[in-house]
Amino acid sequence: MIHPRTLLAIHVGKAARLISRGLNLGGGTNVPGRVARRVDPGLLQQLTATLPQGSIILSGTNGKPPQRV
Repeated sequence: MIHPRTLLAIHVGKAARLISRGLNLGGGTNVPGRVARRVDPGLLQQLTATLPQGSIILSGTNGKPPQRV
């Protein structure tokens, strides 16, 4: 069973994504996670506990070349 605080964090994170995109502050990919984890610091532990076979972490880039400053 998912804790009510975790559900709140998920919904607040989704709202943060919509607000971020609506105000053209970016793609809304980083802000939702930061906001959700602020609401529920145990969010990732709660969500990964619901995965029947554990989890996998993938890392990569979006294909953009490095920007020169």
